[in-house]
Amino acid sequence: MLGQHELMPGQTAELTIVYNTYKFPGKFNKFVTVFTDIDNQKKLRIDIHGFVKAIPMGVLEVDPRKIALGEVKVGVAASGMITVKNTGDAPMKITKAVLKKAKTVCFEGSVSIPAGKTHTIPFSVTAPKTGRHIDYVLIHSDARNVTKKGYKVVVTANAQ
Repeated sequence: MLGQHELMPGQTAELTIVYNTYKFPGKFNKFVTVFTDIDNQKKLRIDIHGFVKAIPMGVLEVDPRKIALGEVKVGVAASGMITVKNTGDAPMKITKAVLKKAKTVCFEGSVSIPAGKTHTIPFSVTAPKTGRHIDYVLIHSDARNVTKKGYKVVVTANAQ
């Protein structure tokens, strides 16, 4: 909302439009609608087209994105490893890895992974009751494809 601006015929005002690409390069097409009280132009559409050049950044990749620990005992920690790879064209940093449901920190600090290299993150899961157990490891990184919520890796187990 621009606020309450009334322009007389012939007057002008500056309108600044900002589009945050949030680390996502490539072509974009967006538009902004400006509402007026002009009889024949109640709405004005401003089309914005562009191309965002990619800056060198890391890209986090985990394969597989779902890790099955198999049979585990209730109340006993079951360990696993997540191998992350930087498939980008610049170093990336991993700052944290957290089990979402258990609210357990698997890793916290700062590790830099050069382009094309891998790093392993150990984790452990403790199933609270019998049956199928599912949790998510959220990996926090400055990589291009990682959001503020983190990069999700699913961890499953069958608790006995």
